[in-house]
Amino acid sequence: MKIREWVSRRTLLIAAVSLVFLCSGYGLFVVEATSAQQTSVDVELTVPETKVAFSGYAAPNSLVKVLKNNTPITSISADSLGYYNVSFTHQTGVYSFDVYYTDVTGVESSKTTTSVSITSQKTTQKTLHLSPTISLGSQTSVSKGSVVSVYGYTAANSRIRITRDYGKQLYETTSDTSGYYQYLLQTSDMISGEHLLSSYVLVGSDKSASSRIVRFSVEDSTAQPSLDFIVGPAVLAPPSILLPEDGAVIDSESVEIIGESAPGSQINVYQDGVLYGSFFADEQGKWKFVFIPTYSPVTLQFESCIDGECSILSRTITLVFSSLNLQCKLQPELVEYRFWGIEKGSSVELELQEGFDGTISIDWGDGTEERFSSSLFSARSFSKAYDSVGKFDGVVTFQDGDCEYERYFSVHTVAVEKEFRHYALLLILLGLIVGSYLAHRDRKAS
Repeated sequence: MKIREWVSRRTLLIAAVSLVFLCSGYGLFVVEATSAQQTSVDVELTVPETKVAFSGYAAPNSLVKVLKNNTPITSISADSLGYYNVSFTHQTGVYSFDVYYTDVTGVESSKTTTSVSITSQKTTQKTLHLSPTISLGSQTSVSKGSVVSVYGYTAANSRIRITRDYGKQLYETTSDTSGYYQYLLQTSDMISGEHLLSSYVLVGSDKSASSRIVRFSVEDSTAQPSLDFIVGPAVLAPPSILLPEDGAVIDSESVEIIGESAPGSQINVYQDGVLYGSFFADEQGKWKFVFIPTYSPVTLQFESCIDGECSILSRTITLVFSSLNLQCKLQPELVEYRFWGIEKGSSVELELQEGFDGTISIDWGDGTEERFSSSLFSARSFSKAYDSVGKFDGVVTFQDGDCEYERYFSVHTVAVEKEFRHYALLLILLGLIVGSYLAHRDRKAS
């Protein structure tokens, strides 16, 4: 090729390229079919997973487990300081999970329940510091003045607070590098009776959920009668409320109330002046009652009943539930909670004050249980015939979605009167037979 031709073609190429840019500046595009080879390009797109992650502190080297509806989902071991970080894939929505751990001695912590709103293609992260484990060993009953050893495992090198009797007294200690903590509890200033202990750990400015409750009793032969037995016009004294104290702040969704009353008496519970439930004291007069609130604060009173005769009401206690799930506002109620002097074999009828759209489970207190679904029953009453004589504590559990309510009822059954008449007739007949025999023998002897 001659130099002139090469220069000419080069000039023409530059002019063509310039024309293309010039036309594009005016919005003109020329598409020309060419024989250029097509090239395919594979593009890899990464879509983030939908996951949930929990992290925080447990006990060192403990096994942390995650449950949903009491079904295990995943587990992981905490490190030497107690830190854990566990994650898993899950579908979107709002779900409730339970997280707990088993320490190196095999003791389980209480379950920490949390609700999580899971977003698509994201990892929903939550920090949960799990409660300490807590034990008393074999010290379940001690004499006044003895020392009770409280111990367990939690995050290493942390502050632990131990609460007695729902916050009536607070004690503090620290855990060592293995997460072990111990506190020697003096009982010389405690009243005789049962006491409850729980603990929680402080991680920085955050505190964990409370541990499970452990209990012990202090025995004191010189203890004076409780001042809760108010002298009044009623023949039967009202119940004594030992725990919790008036004004207690409860950081769980239920509370166990402990008291004393006349042996074998029937105890009625009043919530804000309305009958809430009924149960029996044991033969020593001691009773326990698990109260599950639906709002906070709430006032409670108790009365004792024997043979249908009831005492005046006990003193009032007000309880505040700081962690109450206010989404559960429904309060299903029964028409009657106490049944006294029911003849054996006669039916006891539990009647709802209004309909309930959910499931109902009834523990009749005699070893039999029944479960009903709103799709299977239309009536608002349920009946049961007791085949034996005695005192029975029953529980009705109402469940609507994630909300659960319990109502307690008590039944006292007696022998059927006609059975006594039947036995009396048999005794009379037996007496006549024996008398006739003796008379016949005397006549024969003479």
